Amino acid sequence: MKIKYTNTFYLVLLMVTISSCVKIPKIQMGNNVQQIYSSKAILKNGDILKMVKKVSECTTTIILVRHAEKMKDQKDPNLTKEGNMRAEKLKDILSTISLNQIYSSDYNRTQQTAKPTSNAQGIKVTSYNPRALNEFGNMVVETKEGENILVVGHSNTTPVLLNYFMKEEIVKSISESDYGNLFVINIDKKKQAKTLILRF
Repeated sequence: MKIKYTNTFYLVLLMVTISSCVKIPKIQMGNNVQQIYSSKAILKNGDILKMVKKVSECTTTIILVRHAEKMKDQKDPNLTKEGNMRAEKLKDILSTISLNQIYSSDYNRTQQTAKPTSNAQGIKVTSYNPRALNEFGNMVVETKEGENILVVGHSNTTPVLLNYFMKEEIVKSISESDYGNLFVINIDKKKQAKTLILRF
């Protein structure tokens, strides 16, 4: 009996060791997301994408989205009906992660995209300058350690921020007609970044 218990112990130990050594790739591609948690993303097809586990307060999670569908031929357009529905969908997806900060450029379409999530989580939307992205990105990395942050931007700013946090070109550009990208970036205490590339 003693040998059986010993073998069982080592088998359990081996399984725990293997499970704890699962390596999360630097870039994970996913399809349509259903919920985002602090350590995983659940896709609509049931798949689970692992994120950097928050073993301490040092892991920073940054969620980047472009504004939702906008009206055409306006100087500072509002969201369309479809855009407002997407903003509500974003709120639902983020309902399982407790945000600390919400940032948006100071335009109607980005502010309106952030508003449902802002209202649901009781967090004021803070404006940032989309023409000073490196300064903004540096501020987030250096002063928001351990926080969960949503940043709403544009087709030409969201890829720049993603690439800044990842320290390499992950996405070159976003099509003007594409509103469904969602990027989740984890930055650990060593400033190493990993990202989930999702759709919503």
